[in-house]
Amino acid sequence: MEPRLHQLQAELALVSRNTALGSFATSIAHELNQPLTAIVNYIETFKVLIDAPSPESIAAIRGALDECAEQSIRAGQILRRLRDAVSHAEIERRVEPLDEIVVEAAQLALAAAGAAIALECDFDPRVPLVLVDRIQVQHAIVNLVGNAAEALAGRPGGRIRITSHARPGGEVELAVEDNGHGLPPAVQARLFMSYVGAGDGGLGIGLSVCQTVVEANGGRIWAERSSLGGAALHFTLVAAADAGRG
Repeated sequence: MEPRLHQLQAELALVSRNTALGSFATSIAHELNQPLTAIVNYIETFKVLIDAPSPESIAAIRGALDECAEQSIRAGQILRRLRDAVSHAEIERRVEPLDEIVVEAAQLALAAAGAAIALECDFDPRVPLVLVDRIQVQHAIVNLVGNAAEALAGRPGGRIRITSHARPGGEVELAVEDNGHGLPPAVQARLFMSYVGAGDGGLGIGLSVCQTVVEANGGRIWAERSSLGGAALHFTLVAAADAGRG
């Protein structure tokens, strides 16, 4: 009986890992669509400008080519993260600088969104370090910031604010807030289900995967209304034991 129990535990662990990895890969594929769409849009711009060559249009084409190159690099970064996720299916938590992993991921998400959105960050100096799987947590942050950017599409004066503060019990709480239209009650009730998101039409499985990632890293995630007027996604992470040491 005991060998069979161990076999079942191993099978369940394998199914769990494969399910999580499959969701992770699908979400990254959705994210990869952003730079690829941007590249297609720039190519369409080339077609218009090349028909009416002028010093101004040549300069615009050069600028668009530079943007295409940047978007191609971002697409490669996303694919490398997927490769890393496949080769490191197990959670590998290490002590990481919180501000660095958050800002890096947020900037990547906003660059992919291609919108003029102000990013504000305010980190609690009492908890500079966290114990996380860097790749997974950055993927979750890219999704959260990307969702906020999507909610701000077409709205002038768009703002995204990311804050952190220490919590009792060795945790740090982060919040990703925006000044968009907020969360309809019907959406908020189902927010972390697959194929439901903060947008009016849903944003795929991004938030469901965010929940999986945050919980796998020892935290929890929830949604509230932001003091900025839009949505606020809060989540906790484990503060590193030596975070308060100088």
